[in-house]
Amino acid sequence: MDDDRRGGSATRRALILTILLGVGLAVSWAAESAPTFTLSLIQGGKVFDSKAEIGKRVLVVRFQASW
Repeated sequence: MDDDRRGGSATRRALILTILLGVGLAVSWAAESAPTFTLSLIQGGKVFDSKAEIGKRVLVVRFQASW
């Protein structure tokens, strides 16, 4: 019976180690932060600085160009 418990414990440890390694690899492969930028707003003549939004909300920027 002790062998069954040890086997289950070893399996549990291996599973936890695999999960931790997977999380560590995912974090190491994560993309770096995008470079900051500033834009002149059309309305109000103000300037938008992306650096001021870090940590406040998710900022999605869509670039579109036609040639």
